[in-house]
Amino acid sequence: VMARKAGMRTKIIRNLSHRISNKLELTGRLWHLSRNPVRNHLRDLSRTGRPFLAYALVYYSFTDRLYRRLKQVHAPLVVFLAREGMFLKRCFDQYQEENVCPSQRIRSAYLKLSRKAAAGVMLRELPDESFEVFGAISIRGFVEALPFDDAEADRALSLFAHQDIDRITEGFPGSQQLREIRENAEFGEMYRSAVTRNRAAFRTYLDGILGNEREIFLVDIGWR
Repeated sequence: VMARKAGMRTKIIRNLSHRISNKLELTGRLWHLSRNPVRNHLRDLSRTGRPFLAYALVYYSFTDRLYRRLKQVHAPLVVFLAREGMFLKRCFDQYQEENVCPSQRIRSAYLKLSRKAAAGVMLRELPDESFEVFGAISIRGFVEALPFDDAEADRALSLFAHQDIDRITEGFPGSQQLREIRENAEFGEMYRSAVTRNRAAFRTYLDGILGNEREIFLVDIGWR
């Protein structure tokens, strides 16, 4: 409705199972906080020309619920992930500033971690790593996905210059190209050094966020 009011062509694709699960997953769990006021406010906002105010209500309800849940389990630190995590952290910090006395506040942090960086941290030794996450990929794409800097990536690619490094290989994890890469001693040493360096850097970064805490609670953004 709001998109149509803004001049966009719209179409609703009605799917009963999705409508039911969306109600349960996205909004249904918020009503226990303050059933009638929340529902009434959302209904009122949907009839106005200011639809984004509804987001403020939903985010406030989510943040309120999150804080209460964390206090119940005596959480010393909450860490927000993903791109949206910084926004949710700011919501959480503002909620505490306005509603919670300093002695009852929970420390919050934002973990700046991309999927590529996380994959680099979790890589095993070259002979043991399956690389099953890669399906169809070229040698160049494979090398650039590893935790090499630009100079290291260029050096690694030069080791396989006799091949077509830009050709996409189906089933790369079981391919002859990957077997040759595994058997190259110079590449193996570069790989080991890069993974070790990446793990050390991540540990240093993590220690700077966590401090002395060894129990943390994570807030991530899930699909739907």
